[in-house]
Amino acid sequence: MKRQVLVMAVVAWLLASWGGAACAAAAAPLRIGLNTQAPPFAFLDTTRTPSTVRGLDVDVARLLGKILNRQVEFYHGALPDSLDTLAARRVDMLISATPGMMPEGSFLLVPTGLSQKRRLFVTSQCRDVICLKDLGAKHVVLLAGDNPWREPDHPAPHSLTAVSSTLQALRLLAAGQADVFVAPSEEAAEALILREGLQNIRKVGVVLEQLPLYFILRQDDQELGAAVVEAMEKIRASGALEKIREKWFGVDFTAPPWEKYKIQIIGVACFLGLVVLGITVWNRQLKRKVMVMTRGLQASERNFRDVIDSSPDMIVVVDSDGRIHRCNPSAISVLGGRSRTLPATLAQNFPAEERGRWDEFLASVFATGQGSQHFRLQVEQYGEREIDVAATRVSDQETGAQLACCFARDMTERTRMEQELIQADRLATIGKMAAGVAHEINNPLGIIQANVELLLARDLDAAARRESLEAIRRNTVRAGNITRDLLATAKPKAPQMAALELYDFVQAILAMVAPQLKGIDVVHRKPSYAVTVWADAHLLQQVLLNVLLNAKAALAGRAAPMIRVHYCQPRDGSVRMLVVDNGRGILRDHLNAVFDPFFTTGSPERFGLGLFISRRIVENHNGVMYVESEVGAETRMIIELPTPDEPTSGHSVPCGSPGIDGEGA
Repeated sequence: MKRQVLVMAVVAWLLASWGGAACAAAAAPLRIGLNTQAPPFAFLDTTRTPSTVRGLDVDVARLLGKILNRQVEFYHGALPDSLDTLAARRVDMLISATPGMMPEGSFLLVPTGLSQKRRLFVTSQCRDVICLKDLGAKHVVLLAGDNPWREPDHPAPHSLTAVSSTLQALRLLAAGQADVFVAPSEEAAEALILREGLQNIRKVGVVLEQLPLYFILRQDDQELGAAVVEAMEKIRASGALEKIREKWFGVDFTAPPWEKYKIQIIGVACFLGLVVLGITVWNRQLKRKVMVMTRGLQASERNFRDVIDSSPDMIVVVDSDGRIHRCNPSAISVLGGRSRTLPATLAQNFPAEERGRWDEFLASVFATGQGSQHFRLQVEQYGEREIDVAATRVSDQETGAQLACCFARDMTERTRMEQELIQADRLATIGKMAAGVAHEINNPLGIIQANVELLLARDLDAAARRESLEAIRRNTVRAGNITRDLLATAKPKAPQMAALELYDFVQAILAMVAPQLKGIDVVHRKPSYAVTVWADAHLLQQVLLNVLLNAKAALAGRAAPMIRVHYCQPRDGSVRMLVVDNGRGILRDHLNAVFDPFFTTGSPERFGLGLFISRRIVENHNGVMYVESEVGAETRMIIELPTPDEPTSGHSVPCGSPGIDGEGA
């Protein structure tokens, strides 16, 4: 009813807008032909007295008549008969959705802006039809004059029956006298099925095409056609056409779903009730389990908190700016000092020169997720301490913010002990070299003594005396150099990192230990370019002395003892040095143990600290040291060291390919 009132209001507005036409002289009635067998577009309402024509087409036609200021009279019948009536001038126009059934050029078509949907309807037993291509062997019924097979790839079926109305076609389908009805109007077919209560019919497939609704006029009636075109444009512009469409297609022509599926709905409701009951019972059981788990988690949290609080290491949680969020009692004791007041940031306890490194380390942890580094910490009651910091990125459980959990261990005593061990190992190495050095010094001393005796025993001329004195001077310098090198090796020095040309450095060390390596074939070929590392020459000398003296001990009793030293560059930023001997080899179970402190397979007088200290020195250089060996085969001691920030060689020799000295690394 509201839609009808709205439509009438729109019509009144249109009449007021075009009042000039209403003031014209009364014109002859506008006679319009309708197909009243196509509800809801047009149908004969027999529930009223007298029977009246109703439908979407009827409302559009009446609105058209009011705009044209002409009374509308309706005539109804099948389309072929109506075309004859139009041609005989018994009607002025028709409303139809099948203009293809008319001879071309015989009539004038004016679109209404409405359309119908072509659709397939089949019997309930027909299960293999969804489109026009499936109709070849089916008995098909359609309206007289309708031809849906206009496409060449859609041939017409073999069995066709033409009827005059949609209702007649649907009755044939319901009675099983046809398989398929190609309905030009899905809407009309559904309305008739519902109104007549037809069974054994169902709709299949998709919409085949949209069939526009037209006003059909005679070709020679151009004046009326122009008026109809203008009037339809006004109707569409005003929105009245859309309101009429909503009036008729807003009605649900299907039965309420709950009446058809009430048994299923009751069953689903019972099932949902059981589900809700089950969920309620399950929820109570879950609550009990959650309570038990909560108590367990609380106890576990207390235990973990006790473990963290009792840790002797400092545990500090900081943000990306270094601000302290949480820490354990050990951290409060160290960082807070006597007042137990924590600083705002952890960086406040670092010396000024360490704060830049701390900021870089913290940024790396937040970028990569974890990291570790060595720092110096300034503590109020203990002074400066050495600490190792291992950090990992975590998330705050309350705010979701990214934090870093830092574990700091005091390494001051361990560092001091390592330095003492290094010095002790250095002195032990000097002791091993003492015999060779003494022998090496005896040679120049013997030469000096012979020349002195020569000067004292004979009267030499000036040239001979000068030659003897030069020999004495040279051998005195030689003996002094040997003694000075020995003292320099024994004297402790602070680490001094610098770029070191590795070949010349190793060559000098080989010259120093030459007396110890007599009888051993030493192969040390110069590479084709400079191999430079970033290291402390004093500490690296100690590492190489240990490795060479261990290699000498392993070669005892070998028929053709040999030591080879060569190099490669496994990747950018590192140099690998290999010291290879053909000694007795190392048991596989001892490959890792040889770097343990106090492990030795040699003389009982040896302490077994040499390789342990050597590896610590290499690791403090950010390098690696390991060994490859088998019993009875050669032993390869491998030392990998970093290069300076800007490598000087400009080359890279991959390990595993021919090396600089022609051997595979």
